[in-house]
Amino acid sequence: MGMGPDALIWDEAIAQWQPLQAWLSVNQTQQPPIRGVGTSEVWHYAIQNEQKGPFELAVIIKMVKSGEIPLTARFWTPGLQQWVGLDLLPQIVEGAGLLRRKNTRVPLVGVVEIKGFPHEQAVTAFSVSEDGVGLQNLTELGAGAKIMIKINSPMFEEILESKAEILVQKDLISSLRFHGLHEKAKNALAKYIKNYKVG
Repeated sequence: MGMGPDALIWDEAIAQWQPLQAWLSVNQTQQPPIRGVGTSEVWHYAIQNEQKGPFELAVIIKMVKSGEIPLTARFWTPGLQQWVGLDLLPQIVEGAGLLRRKNTRVPLVGVVEIKGFPHEQAVTAFSVSEDGVGLQNLTELGAGAKIMIKINSPMFEEILESKAEILVQKDLISSLRFHGLHEKAKNALAKYIKNYKVG
């Protein structure tokens, strides 16, 4: 049985349902993730022009998880024709737990101000958790980029301000993790998420 024009699809990179046609138009033009490489367990990584390795895959995953290898690093293993980023290596992304949700993520209506990066159109927050936020229309800065954000939503008594790191960025959809969110803001988020789930 085929899917109709109103079919929706779940994309874990942005953690929301979206129209199938919109998802296909974005994902069919991109290079698919590389899964069938790395069986030799010989991996190298590069930060800017400095290359390091060889390491076993388990060691690479551990270093990515701990932050010793930044999300902006490039990787190579036998079977790859060139150095690639984490966005093409789900075995590392999944192994390091970068896409796992520790906290419940719920929809959020609001506008986000990005300090230091002007945008032609408003950046919107479509989801939020106690750990991070999902943004739409953020300039493509790439995974690992650190920015300052302000979330202005009618759901909160005051503007939430925090440093944030981009974990995943696909076109103009971005998943960010908060860094240094103050306690009052954390409590406001926890209250909002609890009330949203109850409602």
